[in-house]
Amino acid sequence: MTTARSQPESYDDAMIARHALAWARRCTEHSVRVQPGLAELRERLLALGGQEAGFYDIEPRLEILLRRGVSFGRRSRIRHGIPHRCHHNAAALWRASEGQMRIVAGYALSGDIWRQHSWAIAPDAAPPVIETTRKRDLYYGVVLTDHEAEAFYAAEYIPDQTLP
Repeated sequence: MTTARSQPESYDDAMIARHALAWARRCTEHSVRVQPGLAELRERLLALGGQEAGFYDIEPRLEILLRRGVSFGRRSRIRHGIPHRCHHNAAALWRASEGQMRIVAGYALSGDIWRQHSWAIAPDAAPPVIETTRKRDLYYGVVLTDHEAEAFYAAEYIPDQTLP
């Protein structure tokens, strides 16, 4: 809004971040009402950092995240995959690695907001986190068992998309 005394508000990074944080809070409030266990996951994530957990939908892996979820720290290495397709990328790396990599499903902190995210790990590498989209600030998730990874692959891998 422009008045005689003010300039129009520009869409700078700080304003966009404030709007994203407000949206994440509203979505999370709703999601916690629908899936109450998300409140505990939110507490765990915020204890590690950030200002909000962006729960935008039902969390299908909530039980295992609460039972087996751990922090994976800040360090990662990039192996570029398809932009905005972290679940597909992690599934593709897991399948192609023939057991050398594992899928991790969980959340990554980007700026002030935790967002649902998946990545791969190479347990014997340093750092073990293999990021396929863009660097994140912090990672929290659960290493999927072979059985869980098979189900994840079946649900998330889209055959006509390949890693670059």
